[in-house]
Amino acid sequence: MMLTGSEIVKMREVGSVVIEPFDPIHVEVNSYGCHLADLLLEYRSDRIDPHGELEVVEHHIPPEGFVLYPNRFYLGAT
Repeated sequence: MMLTGSEIVKMREVGSVVIEPFDPIHVEVNSYGCHLADLLLEYRSDRIDPHGELEVVEHHIPPEGFVLYPNRFYLGAT
């Protein structure tokens, strides 16, 4: 289901949608603008096995930005 910005606000007010922290300035026409956190995880394993050991490298994103390379698996949070 696609929601308009005003529907997102209404659903948040009644508790059907949770956005924390919420800032009305980020409500857009058909979305809510999220921003990437300053930490990325890069998985270096050939296979992502949830039951096995994974080689993971943490990258802290500096204010000037961070270059993402192709053919690598990154996991970020908003």
